[in-house]
Amino acid sequence: MSALPDDTLHKVLQQIQTATITAQRELSVVRSQIVATERSKKISQLTSGEIAALPQEGVRIYRGVGKMFVMEPRAVMERSLAVQEKQIEEELAALTRKAKRLEGDYNRTQSQLRDIFHAQQQQQS
Repeated sequence: MSALPDDTLHKVLQQIQTATITAQRELSVVRSQIVATERSKKISQLTSGEIAALPQEGVRIYRGVGKMFVMEPRAVMERSLAVQEKQIEEELAALTRKAKRLEGDYNRTQSQLRDIFHAQQQQQS
């Protein structure tokens, strides 16, 4: 680190700091998306459970579409909920992988900043 001029060191620090801030922001967004996706998963599971608890015959099932409700056969509703739950699981897995990658990026940039500051302190001592 002692070989770097001050202006080059300043530019490197700015780049690392920018990368750290970007990773932190993206991580925050991904974490909120994970929470929203988990909420959707829970709603879908609760809906499936409620439909399963209903008697097989004589019950009308409606799906909300915008501001109206459309009657659907039970089998269609159960199938669409199963597909929806599978899609939510896949999305949740992708978001989790993305969050882990962003956490790694954030930790790596934090480590780089610590290393630079530590090297500067050693140089000054």
